[in-house]
Amino acid sequence: MEIKTVKNFKLLRALKHDYALLGCAIISVISLGFIVYLIYKNDINGLIIFGAVEALAICLMFIRLHNLKTYFDMNLEVTGVITKIWFYKDRGRVTYTYIIDDIQYTKGLAIMKTKETRLFLVGLNVDLLVKKNNHMKAIIKDLYV
Repeated sequence: MEIKTVKNFKLLRALKHDYALLGCAIISVISLGFIVYLIYKNDINGLIIFGAVEALAICLMFIRLHNLKTYFDMNLEVTGVITKIWFYKDRGRVTYTYIIDDIQYTKGLAIMKTKETRLFLVGLNVDLLVKKNNHMKAIIKDLYV
């Protein structure tokens, strides 16, 4: 267990694996399309509604990005073990266990079924990034680097 700063966070990999971030990005793009259409149709009420949806989606997307990037700044890098994984169509969930200071933590993460996540098997060791001030918060490093 060591405290590290990991510098190579990749936005496209995060969009590929993170449901919350991808959902916000998709809603933002769709809302932008509606805004363009409503400007063309001169519909002020619809423009106000979709403008608010666009602003909310962008705010939530930046909050999620900030939250993910905080795992990469001076946090613990530990090895964990995948204890459970399941997929339903293109969605899934992986549960992993790790030990810090002789305390065992279990954390889960909603994932998308991709080439990388199909390789996850129960019992596989994975590198995790754990927040140093809250050991209950951890993400799988390989999904975002």
